[in-house]
Amino acid sequence: MFVKREGVPETIAGLVKQNTGMNTETLMKDTKKYRIDGLSKARDMIQAAMREKRHIYIFGDYDVDGICCGAVMMVGLRALGYEDHVTVRLPKRFSEGYGVSEKAIDEFEGNSLLITVDNGISATGPIKKAKDKGMTVMVVDHHLPTTDENGVPVYPDADLIIDPNAIEGSADFNGYCGAGLAYRIMCQLINDRKVLIRLLCLAAVATIADSVPLTYENRRIVRYGLHYMTDMGYATTGLFALLSLCDYNEYVSETDIGFKIAPCLNAPGRLYDDGAKQSFLLMSFEGDLREAKLMAEKQLTDNEKRKELSDEWTKKINEQIQKEHLEADNPMTIYVPGVPEGIIGIIAGRIAEERHTPCILLGDAEQAGVLKGSARSSGGVHLYNLLKTGEPYLLRFGGHAPAAGLSLKAENLNAFRQAMQDNLMSLYPGFTREEMPTIYDMELDGRKRNQVLRVFEEVMRYSPYGQGNPAPVLHLKNMAVVPVRTEDGMSNFRYLKNNAGILIHATDYSCISFKDPERYAAIGAPGCIDLVGSVQLHYYKGKFDYRFEFSGLEESSHNQKPAKSGFAKRLEQKARDRTAKRIATA
Repeated sequence: MFVKREGVPETIAGLVKQNTGMNTETLMKDTKKYRIDGLSKARDMIQAAMREKRHIYIFGDYDVDGICCGAVMMVGLRALGYEDHVTVRLPKRFSEGYGVSEKAIDEFEGNSLLITVDNGISATGPIKKAKDKGMTVMVVDHHLPTTDENGVPVYPDADLIIDPNAIEGSADFNGYCGAGLAYRIMCQLINDRKVLIRLLCLAAVATIADSVPLTYENRRIVRYGLHYMTDMGYATTGLFALLSLCDYNEYVSETDIGFKIAPCLNAPGRLYDDGAKQSFLLMSFEGDLREAKLMAEKQLTDNEKRKELSDEWTKKINEQIQKEHLEADNPMTIYVPGVPEGIIGIIAGRIAEERHTPCILLGDAEQAGVLKGSARSSGGVHLYNLLKTGEPYLLRFGGHAPAAGLSLKAENLNAFRQAMQDNLMSLYPGFTREEMPTIYDMELDGRKRNQVLRVFEEVMRYSPYGQGNPAPVLHLKNMAVVPVRTEDGMSNFRYLKNNAGILIHATDYSCISFKDPERYAAIGAPGCIDLVGSVQLHYYKGKFDYRFEFSGLEESSHNQKPAKSGFAKRLEQKARDRTAKRIATA
C-alpha cells in the first residue's frame, strides 16, 4: 500500500528545505565559514611538534571514517614534508576492539604528540597513561563521552579536545564525522588548494559512509568531494584507482560511495584483525597508478570474500532460526557458535530487514563463557533503549537507535532473550511485524513525460542526499514499460546477475530494484505499473540517464499498451545527456 506523507511541500525545493532547514542559496553553494573552537590551538600544537621534530602518532578507527581520518592526517602532513615523523595506528578489530587502548599507548614513545581521530572522547584510561608517559594529547572526535553514576560527562585529561557533539556550543555545526574534523584541522595548516581538495575528497567518502547528517558544511564537503574525486589530479592515486576499478572514474554519486566504495574499504577490516591498515594504505597512497590498481584489486577481492562469507552465514543462521523455532520472537536473539565477528552486524541487519523485527546476533567472545555480538533495529525500535532494559544481564553494551553492540555471559542467554521479548512489547505495545505502508512525498503521472523529467532534473539539482536530507520519495503512477531484448526474446524486464535485482525500462529512464526482484514477474509483468522510489543520475559508457530505484511496485489501474522505442527516443537521449551532464558538473 502506498501512502502520501502528510504536510509535504508541493515542490522539490520546498521539500529539501523542510528536511534540511537550509534555504535554496545555501543548499546550492554553502560558503559559510563554520566556527569550531580549538582549531587554531590544534594548528599550534602540530606546528610546535614539527618544529621540535617530535614524533606524531595518529590513532584512528577500523571503519571507513577512522580509515579516512588517518589518510587525511597522513596526506596533509606528507604535503608539509613531515611524513617520516608520522605513524598512523588503527585498532585491531578482533584482538583490540574499538578505540585507543593502553596496549597501543605502550607502543608509543614519550615526548611525542598523540592525535586520536574518530575516537578518544571516552578513552580516559589510555589517555591518562599517555599523559603520564609525557605525551601531548589531542582528541578529535564526534562521539559522546562516558558519564559517571550521576549522568555527568567524564572527559579525558587531554591537552585539547575538539568534539562538537561532546562539548555543547563549541561549534556552529556539530554534524561532522571524524574525517570532516580532521580536514578542518588541516585547513589551518595547508594553503595549497590542490592538497586541500585532495583532503576534501577523503572527507567526503567518510561523511557519506559514516551516515552523519548531509546538511550545512557536510553538504559542501560531499558535493565538491564527489565532483573532484574522479579527477586523478585531485584525488589520491589510491582513491582514484578504487573508483576506476568500480567504473566510477568519470562520475560517482553519493549512492555509489555508500553501497560500493564504502563496503570495499570496510571489507579487509571485517576479514582480518589488522585489515583496516590495508584500506588506509590505499586511501593515503599517492604513488604510481599501476601499483594503486593492484592494491585496489585486493580490496575488491576481499569484498567478494566478505559477501560470500556473509551469504554463507546468513543461510546458516536462517537454518538456526528454524531449528530453534525462533521465527515468532520479537526481537530475535540468536546465538550461533563460530559466526565471524566482522560480519555479525551485516547479518543482523539482513535478518532484521527480512523478518521485520530487531535482530540481536551473538557469537563466542575470546573469553570463555562470554557471548559477544551486534544488534540491528526494525520497526522503529530504539535499540539502545531496549538493551538498557536488559542491563542486569549484560557485561557491556553501547550504541544508538538503529545499531548496537553487546556482550553477556552465556549462562544468561535465555533470561536475556526472554527479557528482550517482554520489554519490547512493554516499550512498544503496538509493535507489529507486518510490512509498513510505503510512504512517499510526491505523486507523478508517468504518462506526462515532460513533467516527470522536469521533476527528476530538479531532484538532482539539490543533491547530494543522505542522512538528515533523504532523497525525495516519488510515487510514479501509470508508467508504461518498454520491452527489451533478452536471451529468451523480448521481455518487459530482465534480472541482474545472480537475480540480485530487476531492471525495467521506461521510454526516458530505467527502473531498478534490489528488493523482492521476483514480485514483478509474480504479478504477471504488466505493461503499466505504479512505482515508489527515488531517482538517481546514472552514468554508463559515456552516457547519462535517470535511474529510478524503487522499493514498492503495483500493477497500474490504467490500461495502456507497452511503449515503443525508435528514432525519436535516440534524439531524446542526446538531449537528456546534455541536460544531465550539465547537472553533474554544476
